[in-house]
Amino acid sequence: MTGFDPQLLATFLAVEQTGSFTRAAARLGIQQPTVSQHIRRLERQSGLLHQRLESDRLDVFIGKRPGGEQRGQLVKRDRLVWVGTPTTRPDLSKPLPLVVYPAPSISRTEMHRALNGARLPFRSACVCRGVNGLIGAVAAGIGISAMAATLVPAQLTTLGTGHRLPELGTIDLVLLTNPRTDQRPAVRALIATVLASGSRSLTAFRDDPTATEDRL
Repeated sequence: MTGFDPQLLATFLAVEQTGSFTRAAARLGIQQPTVSQHIRRLERQSGLLHQRLESDRLDVFIGKRPGGEQRGQLVKRDRLVWVGTPTTRPDLSKPLPLVVYPAPSISRTEMHRALNGARLPFRSACVCRGVNGLIGAVAAGIGISAMAATLVPAQLTTLGTGHRLPELGTIDLVLLTNPRTDQRPAVRALIATVLASGSRSLTAFRDDPTATEDRL
């Protein structure tokens, strides 16, 4: 089977367990840009993963699940939030400049859904293929975007109610396994670690007084 660099997997796990690129970097003793680079390298390897799982070339798949889809075991549910810079002041009278991933993209779809629902005009100011590019474009002031709330990096700022942007939904991180290999000790250990990390995040989300039942 095709393997992944253990260093990249260790970085991914640190991000999941700490809920932050910055805290993951501190845990691993590396710089935050290096964490972003590791995640980007995983993304580049992340193509047609469902097919690789089904063709017995992958043991475990961890990725985002579109709303309404039931496939996979829920690892973590997180809020999507608008992100910009400390000086971002959206002008709602003009098309909002968005920094987006190429379609299909869950965050891109959710931004479009929310803005269409609020009848706010928008445009794609920048299309980025990886998280590094998206963070850099938003930090440079090219536009605003959406990210999971627990993964907003230090150089970006969550845009709150004062910016008059419509509320975004949630995003699910799910785990799918290869039934041919999911009982192997190493695979079972990885699955258990990922699910344990996710359960802590789900508990925190459930206990947050601002989280309503319809979001869960």
